[in-house]
Amino acid sequence: MKIKIGVCLAVVLVIFSCTTITNKETAIYIENATSDVISVMLYPNVEYQNYRDWYNASDYSGAFSPSNFQLTNSNEQIGYDQENEQELFRSKCLAIEPYVLAQEIFDSIYVTLADGRVIKFRHDTVIGYSDNLFSKESAWKNSIKNYDMPTMFRKIFLESYCFTFTIR
Repeated sequence: MKIKIGVCLAVVLVIFSCTTITNKETAIYIENATSDVISVMLYPNVEYQNYRDWYNASDYSGAFSPSNFQLTNSNEQIGYDQENEQELFRSKCLAIEPYVLAQEIFDSIYVTLADGRVIKFRHDTVIGYSDNLFSKESAWKNSIKNYDMPTMFRKIFLESYCFTFTIR
């Protein structure tokens, strides 16, 4: 009798633990659409600064990202981990515009082009570029990326609302 109860409890436990969870997030990216490699230097606000050249890259996980990195162009790959876009931040807040999220996380962002020119994005101004990523009028392209992250007894789906600012 005890074995039957134990088996029934195990079956019930397995049935209820096999669930599907869908999480949603907002993510902002920077993309290189120039013909050369560019260098990006992020200056996070004080509350997001971490160790020397790292910052908190998410408001809901312990993710850290380097504040200085290079982006290849879309036709050139330096290494298998080098890409022409980089995620800047992930947030659980879905009702936020990308320029507002960028303002909350970063004080400024500097982009050094291959010819040595430096684009300086600041909250109130931009130097060397026509569009300020911190501005309400900035041009962000949006997309939705879906990730499937199965675990032992459940599936976790992540729906990421991605906003990308492109350097041309």
